[in-house]
Amino acid sequence: FPAGILQPPFFHKSFPKSMTYGGIGMVIGHEITHSLDDRGRLFDGEGNLHNWWAPEAERRFRERAQCVVGTIPWSTFIMTGRNSKYQYFNDPGSDSTLITLPSLTLFASSREDYYGNMTVDELGIQLNGVTTQGENIADLGGLKIAFRAYREWLQKNPTAEILMPGLPLSSYQLFFLNFAQLWCGETRPEALLSKIRAGNHPPGKYRRVSFVLWGSKGVS
Repeated sequence: FPAGILQPPFFHKSFPKSMTYGGIGMVIGHEITHSLDDRGRLFDGEGNLHNWWAPEAERRFRERAQCVVGTIPWSTFIMTGRNSKYQYFNDPGSDSTLITLPSLTLFASSREDYYGNMTVDELGIQLNGVTTQGENIADLGGLKIAFRAYREWLQKNPTAEILMPGLPLSSYQLFFLNFAQLWCGETRPEALLSKIRAGNHPPGKYRRVSFVLWGSKGVS
């Protein structure tokens, strides 16, 4: 990572750990996950182009990737084959309950928003879940890795975390708030159209909205 990324909103020495993990932590997890996305998985540990996956592993990857691409709605796809589709955990700093999809992503969408079925209102077109598949997988994996790491740090350091003065937000809420802030910005319609047609990243607001969906009060 270039040193230039070590500045807000990704990192600051005075940030609460929640914001650090939700910022640069998520980006690090994102890049690690690229090694197992639709393109990264085609290279072996030495960086050589080599399909080293077993046929069954590849079949299961392609099946699960359809949830990211958008051909299968979140609400009808159980990623791990478990009986329970959703996992729940309580936010210790508020009265919120976060709803999670095990194994692939953190959040279940009540609106069935998934890549490939998201319409860009400004342009009246849908996102391409195929061309953005690798980045979407990396975002999902990066956020999950970072949040898991943050929860482990919090368990080991239960009294070391700080909050943001003047903001009535819990540490979990600050984690996801800073993650969302990474993708804030203004884009002209022409640039947005070019990004969708030629880019492999979805527009910023769709990178955050697709994840940050809570099913309870206290988080918005």
